[in-house]
Amino acid sequence: MVRWGILAVVLSFVLGGFYFLSAKSTVPLDKTKTSTTDPAQLYRQQQNCAAASVETIDIKPGYWGITVKETVPRGTRIESDMLKKEFFKREELPSSFATSLDEVSGKLALRDLVPGKAIQWGDVSPALSLEELEHDL
Repeated sequence: MVRWGILAVVLSFVLGGFYFLSAKSTVPLDKTKTSTTDPAQLYRQQQNCAAASVETIDIKPGYWGITVKETVPRGTRIESDMLKKEFFKREELPSSFATSLDEVSGKLALRDLVPGKAIQWGDVSPALSLEELEHDL
């Protein structure tokens, strides 16, 4: 009984391989050429297909910083609804700037903050009021 099972498995592999080898190719070949495709030509075709499917993206160096939506006067407590994230070019940014809304929200504006300018660490303070801040100085 085991011999018949082994024979059936071997026979199915042989017939399956024969069918696989005799199956027609799905890629039509040019009958006028004696050889298949030239390797250099095949390489160029692959490069053309790859180039056609690639989308180029212009990547600008810069960072996301925090700025205000409207002008915030000096001494104002900054709330999260007054802030927004904005993309800045590298040359527009100061050496130290806030990158998260949580870093600025709830702090006191030490100078007037204007829209479109990244908020620096020196622009805000965790002090409760300007009087408290001036008293500490």
